[in-house]
Amino acid sequence: SNPIALTEGENTINVVVTAEDGSTQKTYTIIVTRAEPGYLPRTLTDSATGISISGEAIHKDAVLTVGPMDLHPAGTCAACGAIRQRLANDEYTLILGHDIALSYGFNGSITVTIPVGSQYNGKTLTVLHCDEGVLKEFQCKVENGMVSFTVDSLSPVAVLRYSPQPADGLPATGEGFASMVWSLLISLAGTAMLFR
Repeated sequence: SNPIALTEGENTINVVVTAEDGSTQKTYTIIVTRAEPGYLPRTLTDSATGISISGEAIHKDAVLTVGPMDLHPAGTCAACGAIRQRLANDEYTLILGHDIALSYGFNGSITVTIPVGSQYNGKTLTVLHCDEGVLKEFQCKVENGMVSFTVDSLSPVAVLRYSPQPADGLPATGEGFASMVWSLLISLAGTAMLFR
């Protein structure tokens, strides 16, 4: 087709495709987002924490700031309340929590990358994100000591490790249980020999 002029924001383009028979047609709709002036592809990294964000439409003057996680006051935000509940659960360990902010903002989605340490490589960590009052949960596999996830807003983020505790102090695996049973049987056999 001729060049299509794009306005700022979302542009809907209908594409009509004709089959080989020359008559069968199908229409596809494509949505193209043109960034506002001053928004461009960027990656920003916080030097203190190593946290970075990248996106296709981040304001040219945007500055990334990272601080300690600051959840909204109790009872004012359902997502922050859910994060508090998870933090109170003994089966979850908080690895880190941050507030991530970007001056001037961005359009579309951005990818957040957070260093968690190489000791977690290959493990799956839970990321909880308060997305303007809605809880978003991501299961992220750690690669090169980092977790990455894509969001549409920036606000409190918590990275947790799920470590279920064995009930009543019993070993968590069958091997441990089998070992305990054998120890008990040997003990009983030894006691029986004493009374013969």
